Amino acid sequence: MRILILEDNKKTQRKLYYHVLLWKGYHPYPPVTQSNDALKLLSSAPVDLVLLQLSQNNYLTVVHIASFIHDRKLPVPFIIINNNNEQLSFDSLNKYRPSAYIFEPCRWPSILAAIDLSMPNPTILKEPDAGNTLVVKTGRRLERVDLCKLILAKANGKYTELHFSFGKRLVRSSLQGFVEHYKDALTLIRVHKTYAVNPKYISFYTTAEIFLGNQKIPVGRHFQKEIRSYLDGASL
Repeated sequence: MRILILEDNKKTQRKLYYHVLLWKGYHPYPPVTQSNDALKLLSSAPVDLVLLQLSQNNYLTVVHIASFIHDRKLPVPFIIINNNNEQLSFDSLNKYRPSAYIFEPCRWPSILAAIDLSMPNPTILKEPDAGNTLVVKTGRRLERVDLCKLILAKANGKYTELHFSFGKRLVRSSLQGFVEHYKDALTLIRVHKTYAVNPKYISFYTTAEIFLGNQKIPVGRHFQKEIRSYLDGASL
């Protein structure tokens, strides 16, 4: 999960970035302090969640980012962590529909629980329908996707990203759990602790990398023997 952090306290930035989010398996961007930097990232890079640290010094900045997400209907949940402790701030920001609003002092388990609950309706694993299709939740929509068109699956903390030619979808499962659950519906081979790929999309491979068109996927040392055994018996 890629997380954008807005903070104006450098000590808190280091704590958020290095000691908690990275350790928990998330993928935070380097914290920003200016609204322009946050909006640029929201407009140009994939962001799954936004953490907005609210203080007396950056109230207008938080409002600017919250209204940007809300008014453009971006499918990006955001959490406000308020160390200002003023009810007025809550009342004025609530109209932008934050996923969670936490008053400090707060404990990290509360923030991590809010992050987990803010995920935009990840799909719970279930059996595929006839024709190897799977119904997934995309925001508030239900969408039927063809598992045979899955290019690769990528571990993302407690979730697995499903990469198709038309975009990415998210399921609540470990990568290993996803591969095992759907082993009868499609063929995926583990090539790395973070990746499993659909072999029909492999265009070229070496002992160190697998190419899916123009995309390079690293090959883990512990997976090399199994990959070579499978691919040597298949025609790419």
